Amino acid sequence: MNEPLIDWDPSDRQQVALDLQDSAIQMVVGNLLRFQALLTLLEKGRIEEAADLLHRTLATQRAVLGDLRRLMTRISPATAS
Repeated sequence: MNEPLIDWDPSDRQQVALDLQDSAIQMVVGNLLRFQALLTLLEKGRIEEAADLLHRTLATQRAVLGDLRRLMTRISPATAS
C-alpha cells in the first residue's frame, strides 16, 4: 500500500532528502515566518514595510520553485518540463 513510486538506491533517496532539506524546505519555513510578520505589519498599518517584505517573500518563493524544478529534473527529466 505504501510502496515507493520510484525504486531508488538508498543513497539516492538520502541525497534527494538532503537536497530538499537544504533548500526548498528551509525556504518554505522561512516564508511561513515572513507571512506571519506580514500579518503583524499589516495589523499595525505599516503598509510600506509589509509591501517590501511581500516582494522579498515572493522572490524567495520563486527560488523555491526553481529548486524544486531542478530537483525534479534530476529525479525524472521527462516530468520536469
